[in-house]
Order: sequence, then C-alpha cells, then structure tokens
Amino acid sequence: MHPIYDDSTTLFAIYKSLFESNPDPCYAMDINGKFIIINDMAMELAGYTDEEFSKFYFSDIVTEEYKEHMIEAFTDVSMNGNIKSFDVAIKHKSGNIIELYGTSVPVIVENKIIGVVGIVKDMTEKNQMQRELENTKIELENVFNNIDVCVWSSDFEKQELFQISSACKKIFGYSQEDFLQNSNLLMGIIYPEDRERVDAMQQKLAEGQTLYLEYRIIDAQQNIKWISNFTTPIFNDTGDIVRLNGVVADIQQRRMAEEQLEFMAFNDELTKLPNRRRFEQLLNESILNAKETGSKLAVLYFDLDQFKWINDTLGHTIGDNVLRIIAKRLSSIIGNEGIVSRVGGDEFIILLQNIKELNHVKIFAQRINDEILQPIHLGVRSYELTASIGISMFPDDTGDAEKLIIFADQALNAAKKDGKNTYKMYHTDFSEDIVRKLDILQALRQAIKTNDALNLHYQPIIDTCSAGIVGFEALLRWNDPTLGYISPAEFIPIAEESGLILPLGEWVIRTACTKFNELYKNSEFKPYLSVNVSTRQFENEQCVERLKQILEEANFNPKLFKIELTESIMMKDAEKIVKKLNRLRKLGVDVFLDDFGTGYSSLSYLGILPIETLKIDQSFVQNINGAGQEAIVRTIISMAASLEKGIIAEGVEEESQLEYLKRFGCHHIQGYLFSKPVSFEEIPALLKKRFINDKI
Repeated sequence: MHPIYDDSTTLFAIYKSLFESNPDPCYAMDINGKFIIINDMAMELAGYTDEEFSKFYFSDIVTEEYKEHMIEAFTDVSMNGNIKSFDVAIKHKSGNIIELYGTSVPVIVENKIIGVVGIVKDMTEKNQMQRELENTKIELENVFNNIDVCVWSSDFEKQELFQISSACKKIFGYSQEDFLQNSNLLMGIIYPEDRERVDAMQQKLAEGQTLYLEYRIIDAQQNIKWISNFTTPIFNDTGDIVRLNGVVADIQQRRMAEEQLEFMAFNDELTKLPNRRRFEQLLNESILNAKETGSKLAVLYFDLDQFKWINDTLGHTIGDNVLRIIAKRLSSIIGNEGIVSRVGGDEFIILLQNIKELNHVKIFAQRINDEILQPIHLGVRSYELTASIGISMFPDDTGDAEKLIIFADQALNAAKKDGKNTYKMYHTDFSEDIVRKLDILQALRQAIKTNDALNLHYQPIIDTCSAGIVGFEALLRWNDPTLGYISPAEFIPIAEESGLILPLGEWVIRTACTKFNELYKNSEFKPYLSVNVSTRQFENEQCVERLKQILEEANFNPKLFKIELTESIMMKDAEKIVKKLNRLRKLGVDVFLDDFGTGYSSLSYLGILPIETLKIDQSFVQNINGAGQEAIVRTIISMAASLEKGIIAEGVEEESQLEYLKRFGCHHIQGYLFSKPVSFEEIPALLKKRFINDKI
C-alpha cells in the first residue's frame, strides 16, 4: 500500500483495509484522474514504481483505442457518482499491452466526491484464449462449409438429419435445405443395385461399429457416381447411441482410374484380349475343372512369322492394325471353345477346353494357319502373313499351368525352326534348345569372369522443358565371340535362373558408376544414372548392403543413382518390399517403377510403396494415338501427379507421340526420337545438344 500524497492520509485511512487485503490490483485517483494510491499488485501488473505512478494520470497508460471510452467512464464516476464497470487495455512499462476488466466507484466525503477508487483483473490471457477459440470456431466452420467432402450428422433415435455441410451440393447436386427438409434423401438416392448391400451394412452401426462404404448414387442431374461414406456412431454417458456422424467424398475419378487400371492389369489394351496374367488365372481355373471332369486341355502358343518386317517397313500403326485383325480372327475361330490371350508383341496364347482327342487340336491349329494366311487389306494394299504355333497338352505333357505355357513356347520355337507356317506338338526331345541354353550359360559365366564381351550403352532421358538431358539409363549389351550378339531378353532369364544375375548385376552397377564418375570430373553438369535391377537381385537379402558397398567403393553420390524395378517385383511381400525400399531411400537412392502398366498395376501398392518415378511402358506410348490409348496415358500421368510421383515416357519414336505427352504434362522423355543407346564415349557430345530442336 503506497500513499502518493501526504494530504491523502484521510483517504488512505478510509480505504486502508481495501488496499491491503485485496489480492487484485487496486488504485485511487483524485478528482482529476491522477493516481493517489496504488497497491503492490497494481505496480506489479503495470511494471511501474509508486514514484512513476505519482506522475501519471490514468489516460497516460491507457491505450489509444480505449482513451475516449475511459474518459467518459471516469467522468461518469467522478462527476455523477455512478459505479462503472469497464474493459480497458493499458501499456505495460515494457511496451506490452495488458487487457483488464475493472470497476470504479466514487469516493464521497461529506456528500462531496473527492476521488475515485477501483479494482481491476488481468484478462489478457483469458481474452487471448477466447479469441483463439473464436478463431478456431470460425476456421472449423469455414472448413466444414468449404472442403470437398460432405460432413453430416443425424439423430440416431429420430432418424433425422440435423446438419450437413454445403459440399453436399457439389457431390449430390442437392442443397442443404433439400437434405434437411427430407431426412430420407441421403439413403433415397442410393443406386438401386447397391441399395441392398448398403442396407445390410446398417446393422453394424446399430451395434456401435464404425462403417465405411463405397457405393453408387444417382445425383440430382440423374448421373450415376461413386461416393464413399464413413459413418461413426456417437454415444452418450450411458453408452447409448445418440447420433451418427458421417463424411461423404466423391470418389468417381478414383474409381474410374481403378477400373482403367484394373482393365490394364488383366487385359491387353491394343486388342482388348486377356493379357498373360489373366490367361494364367483362367488356365489354372480350367485345369481344376478338367481334373474334376476328366477332360483334356490344349495350350497353343501362337506367333506371327516375320511380323517385325511389318513394323520396320510400314510402321507401328500399321502393325497395330494387323494385330487387331489377327485378334478378331483368332477369337472368331475359337468362339466358345476356348480363350484367346495376347501376351505381348505378336504373340498370342490360346486355350482349348474339353478336348476329346488329339486330332481335334490339330484341326484347330490348321484352321488358325489357314485363316491367318487370308489376305489382310490395309488401304490399297493387301498382305499375307503366316504363323507358327506350339502346342502342349493337359494332362499328357504336364499338370502345371506355368509349364504348359513353357512347353507350348518351346514347341513354338521348334515350329519356327522347322520352317514356320506350321504347328508343332510339344515333346521332350527339344535338344537344340537345351544345347543353346547351356551354351549361353557357359559363355555368360566366362563373360562375367573376363568382362571383355560385356559392355554398357546409355540412353538419355530428356527434359522437354529445358531441352536437355537429366539422366541416362544404363543398358547391358553382350556380343559373344562365338555365339554372336545375344539379346538381354534371352540371356537375362538364364542369368536369373542360374544365379549369375547377382555378379552380373553388380558388374553393371560398378562399371556404370566408375564411368559416370569420369564423366562428372570432366563436366559441370551431372545427369543421374539409372540401372535396371532384376527380380532375383532385388530379392537377395544383401541387395541394399551390396549396393551401398559398391557406391562407397566407387565413391559415387547415391543421390545421382537410381534403380529401375519392374512391376512384378511389387506384387511380392508388400511389407518386406516397403522396408527394403525405405532402406534405399535412406541411402539416398531413388526407385523408378519400370514398364508401368504392363499387367501388375495396383493403386493400393502405389499408395504405400516409396517409389519416386513411374516409367510409362513403350507399348502405351507407341500406340498413344490409338483408340483408348490416349485416355490410358493421360490417366497414368494424372495419377502420377496426384500421387506426387515423377513420370517418364519410354519408347518415344515419333513427333506426334512427343506432342501428346507434352500436352498431357509428361516432360521427361526417353526414346529413339532423341537418341538410341550410345557408348560412353558418345555421351559428352550428347550433353551439348539442345534436344527439342536438335534431335538425333
């Protein structure tokens, strides 16, 4: 308690008890508004000493926005004798603003007002909390009304909807008023074919379970669309359900993408026939049925003779038209007696069911050859093609689906070696193929030891925005002194089967890293290096450790190194794959998903796997202007963008393909339009090119 004036003794004595015992800041002012007495709490609150206060009028420490208001309040108390409560903000000695709530009363002696006393409370923290709560409430209301998902609540007992966000208009086409006036509307617009399923699941809500459903609705414009509805029951203190809270999202685009990817996963886009993956499923199902009925099956592996000449001389567009015609002819011949599948290129697999006798299969094979031989009319010209067919039988040759396909493929090779335009039944004495395989195996083993027959070529990946190279894919080439050039498609499977793929793969990585370190020393620009890693390599327990060791030994920056994996790897143990990919990411190595869309695509896997970039398979790119292909490529690019993944288009050979891809938003390009794979010595010259106007 601090009297500021000596002549305030009477006033101080009257209010002595008030000032000493009150835990709140207290003050007394004279009739002019100058401080006379303040207690310790007041000094602590404002930060000023009693000496400093003795020089202040109340208006000296009140903030500008409150001055006029406080002068009016003080006048009302000091002149009219009224008691006044007020909100005010003062300036602390430190410069901070203190928010207060106070009450002032007049001091009356012998019916004369001689001053004013007051008590204040610090409201700064409480007011701040209140403002934050109000802001949060406003923000939540904004979110509630503006997010793309529709949030709703209903009374469980009355089955009445009492709240729904404005997003309902965008999703359903109906307004908030429409739903609130008709509580049955939300359930009433369910697509009829989905209604029974949705109704059946409602019992789970009554049992207190959270429910997630995806189903179709008919919106106000009579459009059918997919939505998701996540509903949670809310309980009272006694455990009874009192209301339901739900969140509805429009998943039409996602479902369309899934349906497209589902089709891509099981069907060939060019011919619309089942792809190899789907064929294998159907073959396994047919084997089970055949075992029960005691019937036989035949697998016919079909390949057009000299089809490469069509592509090389007439182009891929004509080649695609030929394949569509062949697919229709095969489907017409087989009808309901079997299944036709395109497994890639000009190769088809046919399954004949309910075979009565071997001659029945031979008749079909001859019919196929005769039908294929019929002229194909393309424009003003006609073309005659022939085909080779390999045939395996269930259960005569094997009871295993995979082996049936392998045996039919081996028989196909025998048919080609026998002059083509014929068919061959599988038998065990395909010695030439076995010898060839053994020769390749031994030669490859020697090549890995000496390294003199193996070499790497590098194909650039172009950024069309900068017109420059962003990276190179290392591609293995093998030209054996005895066997000649051997395609990776032939020797890689042998390397994987024999286990040679591990030392071969490490040789590729080590060699490529060493070469590119030389490149980086002589160039300011550092394009990344990507290397294909086979299934067998990636599945090896020491894969990440060996890669880390090789990169360290080569002193190669992991951030400049990328590995390319095929989609088939992703269909294995997902949890194990994720862990391994995360270890690669921790190492600094990015992962590209190669040949995307060729049969194993899955949104669920893409969502959980830490993959940086998708490479669109060249089969989609080369047919991008074909029926349906444009939509597929656009969908893949859009999906990659939504998943925040990079995208590279492979196999770009024509200007029209490039223009499509650029228009769709794919700017990283790889293909012969810009450059074939080149030797390491040719890379420096490539790095100097501007590829948009200076293509190879």
